[in-house]
Amino acid sequence: MDDDSAVSIGKLLGANIVITGSITGVGSARRLRLKTLDVKTAEIVTMASEEKTGFRPFFPKPFVYDTARAL
Repeated sequence: MDDDSAVSIGKLLGANIVITGSITGVGSARRLRLKTLDVKTAEIVTMASEEKTGFRPFFPKPFVYDTARAL
């Protein structure tokens, strides 16, 4: 989902911020990217990205939680 769509949905829901993200990977490497967007201004407030290797096709909860805490 692009930032404009995320902001539009956030406005419809009455949110102040929205959190968007993506998971990409090749082989056993995975990258999790998260960002928060201000719904009023559509500006990026914060961003976080983590990359791990050697995982199965999912992220363990501590990895996701640590990345989200970085926001």
